[in-house]
Amino acid sequence: MSSSAMRRARQYKKWTKARWIAPLVIGSSLVPVLGTSSASAAVATPNQVCSQSSSYSVGSTVGKVMNRMGPVYSDYNGTPYSESATFTETQGGTSTYSISVGGSFDLDLIIAGAQGTTSWTLSQSWSVGTGNNVTITVPSHQTGNGEYGNWRWENTGTYYTYNAYCQVSSSTKITTLLPTNHNGWVTWNS
Repeated sequence: MSSSAMRRARQYKKWTKARWIAPLVIGSSLVPVLGTSSASAAVATPNQVCSQSSSYSVGSTVGKVMNRMGPVYSDYNGTPYSESATFTETQGGTSTYSISVGGSFDLDLIIAGAQGTTSWTLSQSWSVGTGNNVTITVPSHQTGNGEYGNWRWENTGTYYTYNAYCQVSSSTKITTLLPTNHNGWVTWNS
């Protein structure tokens, strides 16, 4: 081959290379970004591009909210002195989660997001037993009150769903009440 023919071959090789931009690695596929002139070029499928279908971002935390499991217990003190009143929980149950809007949500994802806002353990449900008691002091001519249940953790946040290319396809503001690993009493005088 003559030297001028070799020079033209090198120039053609450089020109052909310049038509392709370095391929972009997405997942386990090589996808040409620009310059594909071949019908057999690799094409990204949705599953190769985005493996995340949703996420949850906590916006604000209200904190613990009582989910009462039985009646409100009351005891009136009609004496001129302060007296003690003891309440014993007689009705147990199961505290479950609550989401402020209807729809399909990944509850484990929401729990994981909300878990970062508290040291309490959050879950989809928590059992509340019976036989727990509390004693309070009730002033003269007042009523002592108590309620027993599970403390649920309240968060407000945004739930995002993504299309196959990791673009947000919808966002929903939600408030969640998630059962914690803490049961207890709320008492007051009225």
